[in-house]
Amino acid sequence: MKYLSFRTFLICILLPPAFYLLTLQGLEIFFHHKWSAELREAIVSDTRPMMEGKTRIEDDIAGIIGRHRDTSYGIKAGIQAEIFVMTRTNRLLYPQSNFQKAGRFGPYIDHKKKNPASPEDMARIAENNQRTLQEGIQLVLNVSIPRNSWLSIGILTVYIMLFVFLPYRAYLLKTKEARELKISKQNAIEAANKKLTDAQEKLAEVSAREMKDQSEITQLKADLDLAGTKVRATENEALAELEILDLDLQKNIKLKEELETEVRRLEKELRKIESSPITINKQQKEIIDTTKRFKTLYKNLEISSRAIDGFIDLETNLQLQSEELIHTINEDGSKVPVKRKVYTRKGALPVFECEFGRSGRIYWSTGSGGKRQVWVIGTKNTQNKDLAYIDKL
Repeated sequence: MKYLSFRTFLICILLPPAFYLLTLQGLEIFFHHKWSAELREAIVSDTRPMMEGKTRIEDDIAGIIGRHRDTSYGIKAGIQAEIFVMTRTNRLLYPQSNFQKAGRFGPYIDHKKKNPASPEDMARIAENNQRTLQEGIQLVLNVSIPRNSWLSIGILTVYIMLFVFLPYRAYLLKTKEARELKISKQNAIEAANKKLTDAQEKLAEVSAREMKDQSEITQLKADLDLAGTKVRATENEALAELEILDLDLQKNIKLKEELETEVRRLEKELRKIESSPITINKQQKEIIDTTKRFKTLYKNLEISSRAIDGFIDLETNLQLQSEELIHTINEDGSKVPVKRKVYTRKGALPVFECEFGRSGRIYWSTGSGGKRQVWVIGTKNTQNKDLAYIDKL
């Protein structure tokens, strides 16, 4: 988990309960407004039976609220609703006790019975209903979601799972990025080590040449001292050769100094590479991007790293033509025109050679699991090297 920050974990811990509470409050406010509007509209929608005395206003309101409770999906999901209906003078119309039904507004009429109410009862009920409507009706609705209901637990579970998935996804992305940077850094270190080794070998060769030249100069000086009695022509010849060797020595000394400077620079660059993250250069980025693109587009192919390098070295028009051929191989290998078959030493499956453009070559074979393998992408100029590589498979 070293790729994720403490702030990310803190956010993923604090946000689920915060979103949970905000969601519950939002649902309570939403259903409060929704049910209030529906109940108000239903209560005052049809007052004709009440004005005719066929039903009491209290019974009509109770029926409307009862039907709302029976048909509301929110209440079935566990949302609790406390509903009170009263007049402007604070006289409670719903819920009504049996005592209120029978005593205050006359005898309670059970409309489920078959016997209809008398005209006197209907007139009295209509008068009471009219008086109630003139007083004005107001609705009081309290909506709440219990914290131990299935709806509440389900919302909290969704937020917890969501904020568990987010850091896990971020961890996977960071891990993949770190792995790619590590590979890039390792490649850069290997390249720097190779350059350093080459420079050290050249320095050793120049040092050996310098020692040899120094030995020859010493020998010539000794010969010159011994040949002091010789003729002037011989002496001039020796001096000329001495001068040539001296110039060669100066060149070697200068070359040695340059190589020593280059070695120190490469050592410094190597230490810098080993101690700091390595950024991907343009060519390496192009290789990585091309590899990712091929893996995404061509699910039925396994393309080797040598084929990726050969594709990048092609000219733009040859790249387009080669990718058209790669697409055909990915979709249906039987539709690809094969120029010839190349057999390896081990007697494995044959490798097919296909042409594109005027000079392009692709070498591929059928692999296991229904996938096809692209081994090499090149041109006529690289054909000998490509065939040597195929022969080693």
